Amino acid sequence: MMASGGASALVAGRDGAPALVLLGAPRCGTTSLAKWLGDAGLGVGVKDSFYLMDDDAGLRGSTHVSGDGVDGYLNLFRGQPDPAVEVTAGYLYQQRALAFFASWRVPPQFAVILRDPIERLESVHQYFTGNLMKLPSDLTFDDYISQLFDHRIGLPDQTVSNALVQGRYAEALDPWAERFGKERIRILRFEDIKAHPAEVVTDIVSALGQTSAVDLRNYHFASRNQSYSPRNRAVKIVSMAGRHLVPRGRIRSAGGELWRRLQVGRGAAPQQHRVASEAVERVRAYYVGPNHDLAHRYGIDVSGWTTGAPAPGQPDAPNSSTG
Repeated sequence: MMASGGASALVAGRDGAPALVLLGAPRCGTTSLAKWLGDAGLGVGVKDSFYLMDDDAGLRGSTHVSGDGVDGYLNLFRGQPDPAVEVTAGYLYQQRALAFFASWRVPPQFAVILRDPIERLESVHQYFTGNLMKLPSDLTFDDYISQLFDHRIGLPDQTVSNALVQGRYAEALDPWAERFGKERIRILRFEDIKAHPAEVVTDIVSALGQTSAVDLRNYHFASRNQSYSPRNRAVKIVSMAGRHLVPRGRIRSAGGELWRRLQVGRGAAPQQHRVASEAVERVRAYYVGPNHDLAHRYGIDVSGWTTGAPAPGQPDAPNSSTG
């Protein structure tokens, strides 16, 4: 499984190298899709390994390409069936990841999930105040937006500190499209994954030349890693302190799901913070241009998003420059 000749010898889908890389975006359903693809028989490696993150990303796994090289990367998929799939939500924004995959003899296919950028901001805010508790519990969504615009988020993790810029999806996609071609990048909308998960999984599995290992017509497409506000923050703190004592795997995953049900309640929906406020209107205006660019450069229908642009083929919106 080890590569000789470094990354330039890698061929997607062979000798343990992934055939598909799910690049992101964070808080857009990558954890759920990874679980569904794994259950369908694809070899999903270590989820969010952060193996190829840039030095300034604020995230790094227990191993990293800078010290463990190509062999360490392939180890992420050891024991997984072929074809393997890599899922790290932050790779869409990483120059190191782009350069690494560009150096392969035959690069992989890519996929991204994109979501209404304001909904994504809401999820990031709730995830970091609730799930991870890295932001103060009393930090309102409006205050979070204001701090993003003023560059006052004091956390190194780009997922939370760069969340505003990361919603400018076309700008993030452009370097990947220029290097690999748009035809090599599958762009999925969050709302389509929620509404038609069986179709999405079937399309991906079929594109990799496989058939699903489970009957997707009867498969339960459960959501994973949803943003929430814990009922009891003291219990949450104790839980987070002890979670690293349990190795990653089915036991830890099952325990986490049980804990979330107890803390959040079955079927509980994330809080909705969106109100007609000056901060929210400011962020709406901020995304008009980027959403327009996404629609017209990549043919993505974002007309249903909060800051929607015309559907592909419709007249341009006035004053819609990226700016």
